[in-house]
Amino acid sequence: MWSQASQMGCENASRALDAYHESPNPLLSALTVLVELPEVDVSASVSWALAQAVSASEVPLLLRNLEFAVALPVGNNPALCDAVCDAMMSLQRLRTSMPALDSSRLQSILEDCVRRGNSAAALILGRAMCGIDTAFADSTNLAPKRNLRGGTALLLRAADAGMSDAWLLLHHVHADGQGSVANPQAARFFLEKAAGTGNVNAQRQLGALILKSAIDASEFELGMHWMSQASSQGDAIAKSLLRSFVLPVHGSDLEAERAINEVMRIDPWVAHKLRASRNFGLTKTEAMSVDLVSGIRSWGLVVSNDAADQRIRTRFSRTIPALETRYMEQLRESVDFIRMSSENGAIVNGERRQRPHTLRYVLERISVDESVFFAQVPTSKISSFRQGASWAHGVRSTLRSALVST
Repeated sequence: MWSQASQMGCENASRALDAYHESPNPLLSALTVLVELPEVDVSASVSWALAQAVSASEVPLLLRNLEFAVALPVGNNPALCDAVCDAMMSLQRLRTSMPALDSSRLQSILEDCVRRGNSAAALILGRAMCGIDTAFADSTNLAPKRNLRGGTALLLRAADAGMSDAWLLLHHVHADGQGSVANPQAARFFLEKAAGTGNVNAQRQLGALILKSAIDASEFELGMHWMSQASSQGDAIAKSLLRSFVLPVHGSDLEAERAINEVMRIDPWVAHKLRASRNFGLTKTEAMSVDLVSGIRSWGLVVSNDAADQRIRTRFSRTIPALETRYMEQLRESVDFIRMSSENGAIVNGERRQRPHTLRYVLERISVDESVFFAQVPTSKISSFRQGASWAHGVRSTLRSALVST
């Protein structure tokens, strides 16, 4: 079409053709010639093409049009600037690198978007000014100079606008002890905000931070809550850390289930206790003493202070996660049974005192070893759950991975 226009005497078409044939980047050079013509809206054309590439997730075309948008001397047209920002967010999601472009021009484009209330631009530019690389570019390729205070202000703006990733970035900036805005209290606040938005990375980090320094039951419960939230979203590191809180039992699940079904016919109360003990790795003392009704949590079970391990002669709580969904379902069934039995008067104090004797009788009758239902571990292993620092020492390698932002 340019050739036909040129043959019909159009000087501008001839100039575009000359630029096209003489440049190593032909289309960009031709478009640059046409930018100043009032009858040709190059900015709108590139904006439309960029939006189409983003919508179709056509990475090569997206990168090519992004290069045109940055290199063409078209000024900060709002539509073009927004299209560039959308392209960057798309590259971040696709985790695809873009070529090195004019960083000053990119910063100018993002600043224009920010002035018009674009929260995505505030997120991108804020992290770049804080020196945090993106998945598609180093921070210096988006903002030539680092500015922590300006960057954190932009991240706060993005976070308040609903960009949940900004909370975790704010945590990262304020947790850096070498930075000018370092603030441990603020870092913890921002991490909690990020976790509250459902950010799995933040949930895992927050859970790990709480658990490693926990010194009482309430802290262990809070840490377990956040770690379980991350695990429920498929976080492998969180799952691994949760497994470390469950003491091992022996035998196969099939063997245990058959025994529990048999015990259910003899004494349902004992059967429910045995099932909870196997699912949550309780010691024999814990299993017989734990109050399942008051101990159930959304993420697992709390063994109360009354369920002391007599070998260490100290009462303390132990928080134990449900490693499988069915464990929680079965625990709820047990709680419902106990509540109903109590309401019907089926369980009285005298019967409770007889439970250990009943348990011994039942296990002898079904000929199943206690290790199938009760954890049998050294006292030192149980003691390690009394202090977060002791637990953390045993899982230090996995814990380091849990505390790293991804």
